Amino acid sequence: MIIAHRQQLAFTHIPKNAGTSIRHWLMRHVETAREVQDHDGEVIKHCPPTHLYRVGQRSLRFFAVVRNPYDRL
Repeated sequence: MIIAHRQQLAFTHIPKNAGTSIRHWLMRHVETAREVQDHDGEVIKHCPPTHLYRVGQRSLRFFAVVRNPYDRL
């Protein structure tokens, strides 16, 4: 998950839905974009938005990319 505090955005990465491309774009073009890390410094790739609500990040707007399931067939 990537959070950009100034823009109040949080990107939730759903596997196989162009998440890696969006993550790279955000990290390259948005100054305040940072990946969420755990206490050991490991990047948390899949963090549910409800986790951020519990730690006081309620003002964020969440987004993700979702594909049409018929496209995968």
